[in-house]
Amino acid sequence: MPEKRSRECSRSLECVYCTDMELKSREELREMETAFPLHERIGGREELVHWFHHFCVPQEELRVGIEVERLGVRGENGEAVPYSGEEGLERVLAGFEEFLGWEAVREGGHIIRLCRHGCQVNLEPGGQFEVSGSPFADLHAVWEEQREMSRLMKDLAAGMDIAWIGLGMQPFSAPADIEWVPKGRYRILSRYLGKAGRLGHLMMKQTASVQVSLNYLSEEDALFKMRLATALSPVSTAIFANSPISEGKVNGYLTRRAHIWNHTDPSRCGLVAEVLDRASGFSDYVDYAISAPMLFIVREGEWIPMEPVPFSEYMERGGDGHRATYGDWDLHLTTLFPEVRMKRVVEVRCADGQRPGLMMAVPAFWKGLLYDRRSSEEAWRLVESIPVAELRRAMEEVPVKALDATIGGRTVRDLAGDLIRLSREGLVRQGRGEEGFLE
Repeated sequence: MPEKRSRECSRSLECVYCTDMELKSREELREMETAFPLHERIGGREELVHWFHHFCVPQEELRVGIEVERLGVRGENGEAVPYSGEEGLERVLAGFEEFLGWEAVREGGHIIRLCRHGCQVNLEPGGQFEVSGSPFADLHAVWEEQREMSRLMKDLAAGMDIAWIGLGMQPFSAPADIEWVPKGRYRILSRYLGKAGRLGHLMMKQTASVQVSLNYLSEEDALFKMRLATALSPVSTAIFANSPISEGKVNGYLTRRAHIWNHTDPSRCGLVAEVLDRASGFSDYVDYAISAPMLFIVREGEWIPMEPVPFSEYMERGGDGHRATYGDWDLHLTTLFPEVRMKRVVEVRCADGQRPGLMMAVPAFWKGLLYDRRSSEEAWRLVESIPVAELRRAMEEVPVKALDATIGGRTVRDLAGDLIRLSREGLVRQGRGEEGFLE
């Protein structure tokens, strides 16, 4: 049996900050520490602009990573599997550590995350089982890793009456019947979102998605990807609508997940209008990010709630005896939840959870469009004249009508057909045989 390894989430930088698809290894953490020491105080706004410049990569290092959230339900009645108990999700996590040698991260004695090489397993607040895969140049490698993870999850849950499903929402359990995952980050987030919007707790406990992370070559390339993906958010949301059932009944939406996100927190969700201007740059995203309220920081492994003041104010004046560091900034970026966001990569978040046979269509759609400049430019011409107000109106209509909604005078279905064609052409030009994932 492999040697068991675990660590308490206390003083380790990796435990606190190494939470995203694109930064997994200690080597990468050390490289980031050289450029932006996580405990070093931020000198000013321009340093944050430079922070984004640091993560530009050359063409040959472009990768794609996905985060897939699966829902664990009881095979007998479809109810959400709890975190605790002999047949709970913590037992599945323990299996990764005990039988497969994955490294477990604990908080308060409970397993909250697992790591092996470039892959991570996390639990979202309601127990959504998130597999954050390694970044690969080839979608076939992404698929092989996800298939292997699906097999491991099934094997480790054998005999525990757990079925893993790909939907955008828990289909039967109400929020009150779903156990919170015991994580300090989630305790603070639940208090904040309970006040910020009408449906914050539903988002945390019930929803699931497939998210795609892509690299950028330059500031211009990053903002073009942000601009195009943001403008296409209503279309992607409609294509991958997959949450028409919740709490045991048809809920009146084709993607209730998207409706819930529309009413979670207006200060950190929705569309980032700042990036839709052709002249926008990293500084515009920085301005968006520092205007959002603070939620928490981490010191000595402890999650510390912060007054919900803008990050800009915290950067200028500090708070509760603490001063803003690069680690605080890195963490703050993970608390912004727009449809498309920028961290060390561009992350596209507007798709419901999908069953295994369809999940790869999500990264394929975006890779074909965003990693092929010809397809990107043709796609942009389809949406460049649509005003922000119309995009936001479409985001409200799509949860109910999906492909039958309208945007810019066209049905979303018509626009989706054009975009899938462009994505396929982009994948063909990339020459890796990935266009089959769009089938």
